[in-house]
Amino acid sequence: MASLASDNNTAKATTPSDIRAAAVQNEKEIFEKLSEDQKAKIPQLLNKLSDAQKERWPVATQDMTLYRFLEARNFDVDAAAEMLLNHLEWRKTTYPIKKEEWVNDAFFKAGAVIPNAGFDNGGRPLMVLKSGRFPVDEAGGDPFKYGTRDLDKALRGFLAIFTEQANTYGLHARFTVIYDRQDFVKARNLDLDLLKAVAKILSDNQPETLQFAGLYPCGFLLRGLWMIAQWFFDAKTRAKIFMLGSPEGFADYIPMDQISKDMGGENEFVWPHNDEKMWEEKFGAFPDVTVDNWQSPDWKDTEAVNSDGK
Repeated sequence: MASLASDNNTAKATTPSDIRAAAVQNEKEIFEKLSEDQKAKIPQLLNKLSDAQKERWPVATQDMTLYRFLEARNFDVDAAAEMLLNHLEWRKTTYPIKKEEWVNDAFFKAGAVIPNAGFDNGGRPLMVLKSGRFPVDEAGGDPFKYGTRDLDKALRGFLAIFTEQANTYGLHARFTVIYDRQDFVKARNLDLDLLKAVAKILSDNQPETLQFAGLYPCGFLLRGLWMIAQWFFDAKTRAKIFMLGSPEGFADYIPMDQISKDMGGENEFVWPHNDEKMWEEKFGAFPDVTVDNWQSPDWKDTEAVNSDGK
């Protein structure tokens, strides 16, 4: 299968419009490479949705959406339908997400996640996770400036970031992650609960959106932890996770001018730990409310309307 944004199409793509255009072109290439049997399963999956679901979530009816869920389940229509229907139920209880729910959490204020940090070799947006800043266990070392993270708030923030990223670059655009382990202290920063929860979100609700994840640097400790953490991810996602032993290892995936200097790259942008000004700049642009970007703006919850008597 072709990727959602192939290197040939997006090597120069570093703006939202470029990435959207490249993704559309690559979607065309994906469908051209599908077998006739695979193509026939797209309308079969569509028929598993009720009229009410199609009306509420028009994005669920798009061929690319249906392809993503079919690909995630090896084109088993019944398995893909179960996954998609569960996902729609998940959307009911997940959105909207208010920025005030998550933005002040210690995880984001510490600079543990840096969204829109650059672009990979295929022009896909880059997210950086600084695991040495994961504020998970204050008792494990020096106190954290903003306290310890709240798991639910951290997850709500991740979902808002994923959603707004899709709004910027396209609902079917992929993204790349760097998991930076510099300054990581196992007793203080190891957050298997968070990694497990994020992996489940990606596996259950964001199929075919992760291009790859690079773990850096990959010493003996990381390899041991990965033997445990890898089972949080489904097989397809696991295959997209690579260990990078040196900054030069990024070059196969991400241009060095997109890698910040604190990770051995050439990009002057650096987000210092606990830099509140940087936190305000990076997340200040996020909307106050992240809405369900699959849902029709004209859809009304008739049960809620009736209960209000309006």
